[in-house]
Amino acid sequence: STFAIARCNLPSLRMEILRRVSADAAIKGVTVKEVNISSNYSGDFVAAVRAKLDVLTTGSRMAVMLTGIDGLIYQSASRENLQGEGRTPFIARLNFDRERIARDLPYPIVFWLESESLTLLLKQAPDFTQWISGHFHFGGPAAEAKALDQMMESYKSLPSQPAPETRQQV
Repeated sequence: STFAIARCNLPSLRMEILRRVSADAAIKGVTVKEVNISSNYSGDFVAAVRAKLDVLTTGSRMAVMLTGIDGLIYQSASRENLQGEGRTPFIARLNFDRERIARDLPYPIVFWLESESLTLLLKQAPDFTQWISGHFHFGGPAAEAKALDQMMESYKSLPSQPAPETRQQV
């Protein structure tokens, strides 16, 4: 199994990229399956991913786009974990189960994360992150600023106040 990381802070951009990837992969005979494990994760990463996969597609050429991880990292974290003491339970388990994940989920898996979650993962799971073969970064500050400007433009009802204050609130 191959692990890759895709960093993207804009859900709308992530959805557009996944839509395009699915269409391009289908032409090459690869099924791209988006799996959000945040709703059914109960401590077993492999079981949560498997539960979301269609039995019929597991035999075909498949790639898994894994979303919902940001919330799981923060749900399981204590303030101490986030300040650098110890590991968040989700990341600790992911790190511990890395060999089982590679064995039991034998297809490419792309972990879609936002910047803060990615930073925590890289810091707290060095063994797991050594298995990552690709890093993709989508968006970045310029795209995020543009999206924010478009949103601000579309919400004329925002109270008239200095733009930096409104940006900070958003």
